[in-house]
Order: sequence, then structure tokens, then C-alpha cells
Amino acid sequence: EDGRSGHVHLRCAFAKGRETVIELMEPVEGLVGLWSDRLARDGSLEVKFHHIGLVADDLEDVTAAFAAHGIKPLLTHRGTRTSFAYFPIPGVDHLVEHIQYFEDAGDFLRGVRSAT
Repeated sequence: EDGRSGHVHLRCAFAKGRETVIELMEPVEGLVGLWSDRLARDGSLEVKFHHIGLVADDLEDVTAAFAAHGIKPLLTHRGTRTSFAYFPIPGVDHLVEHIQYFEDAGDFLRGVRSAT
């Protein structure tokens, strides 16, 4: 995390199978380096595995657990409806995202899961 904050524009598409939701993210503009840097490494813009996302009940506890192992988030967002953090996984080239929903913000994900 370099301390910058700013706009990020991603295009997203979703697919689901049972309880699993797959999100395809395309970096468009703004501070999209977390997503586009992994695509640009080999000069290809092919779809690549980037991260696995998990819903957290307490993001502060998750962040503390990673910190206890010396792992800092690469990106964090603390909001009133959602908060999330992306953590690197040592030894592999992908991340884990933990996201916490507040109030009815999780309805979106429930809607994706229930769509037919």
C-alpha cells in the first residue's frame, strides 16, 4: 500500500454456480494498477486469475491476523457500506480479498447468487 487514494473504474461481470460467484474484472481507468499490473507482466491482456474473495464478519480482525504474520494489505477501503482489503499470498502470484458488508450492502451479492 503506497498511501495513494483515488478513483478506480473496473468493468465487472458475474457468473454463479451454487454458492460460488465468479467475478470477471476489467481495469478501465484510474488507480487500476493492482489489477492491470498482473495483466501487463507478459504483455498479454488475457483473462488471468487474480484473487479469491471471502466475506468477512470483522475486517479489522482479519487485518490483525495477517499483520501477526507480517503481511500488510496491498489495497484497503474502509466505507460505511462495505470495507475490503487485498492481501498478497506469499509464494504465489495472486491475492485474497476480504470484504465486509454493512447493513443491506450484501444484498447485491445475495442477488447474484439467487439470479437464474
